[in-house]
Amino acid sequence: MGCQVCKKSTVNESAIKKTENQLHLKKYAPHKSTNDNTTEKTTIPINLTINDDRIVDQLTSTNDHVEIHVADPQAFNKSLIQQRQQAINNTSYQSTIQSWRPKSLQQLTETIKAFSKGKSFVDRHWIIFYWIACNIEYDTVSYFSGKYDDQTAEGVFRAKKGVC
Repeated sequence: MGCQVCKKSTVNESAIKKTENQLHLKKYAPHKSTNDNTTEKTTIPINLTINDDRIVDQLTSTNDHVEIHVADPQAFNKSLIQQRQQAINNTSYQSTIQSWRPKSLQQLTETIKAFSKGKSFVDRHWIIFYWIACNIEYDTVSYFSGKYDDQTAEGVFRAKKGVC
């Protein structure tokens, strides 16, 4: 069993037991070349059953990788990272958002707009994200059964769960 790419190594258990016994016996035996009480380092033989060079050549000769191009070089600049972390750490945002109990999607939208007014781009997006993270769960039952309920914004809002 197993794939053809993985290394398969075999270890002789009797060699390990013998080695353990030898290490125990040699613990205080003088080392032959130095006449001091150091132990010899014993190696355990491992037989590789697949040629490593062949695997490396095979993996590096294929051209099946995907080139990733940066779409927005500013996406992870230090300023944005700091702004995002400040929004995440803002306990006032968290407690306010957790207290919301909107009765409709329209009411939620109005609440978010009012609370977000004058706040930074990052804060506005984090507020929306945080409300969703606290109030909408992933509908794994629907996902695995393939039977999706109403996945519109209104349907997900009412059910409090959805499938991406």
